[in-house]
Amino acid sequence: MNILITGGNGFIAGRLSNYLAKKFNVTLCSSSLSSEPSWLSNCSFTKINWDEDESISKACKNKDLIIHAAGLNAQECFLNPQRAFIFNSEVTNKLLNIAIKCNVSKFFFISTAHVYSSPLSGVIDEDSIATNTHPYASSNLLAEKYLFEKINKKE
Repeated sequence: MNILITGGNGFIAGRLSNYLAKKFNVTLCSSSLSSEPSWLSNCSFTKINWDEDESISKACKNKDLIIHAAGLNAQECFLNPQRAFIFNSEVTNKLLNIAIKCNVSKFFFISTAHVYSSPLSGVIDEDSIATNTHPYASSNLLAEKYLFEKINKKE
């Protein structure tokens, strides 16, 4: 299986790539790293430009699975809500559309439980109502909405 993991400079992407590379062909990508990170083992690395469809297409080519872990963190979203919506939701939607065109069969999006509330409390499941209006939460929730729309179109 050929896997692309976005967000190569992040905590989750780094751990996933090293774990999954033990059994699969993993490519880690990042827009902020110019070269392969020193801690990366048994994976290939590619730099991605999220503003260029061709760069995204090249990263998606011949992949069976994309794990999308790239995104702005809560502090970055708070400081620049417009950028949060552009990257966390619009770029995620663009990646998904290009992945579909490239015949990627599986797409995992790493969102956040904080779409539901902040602070998190009580029992939370997929039927819980999302009430958090922080740009981090609402931009990730919009990305989830785009994903659900694509899933429902395919059925």
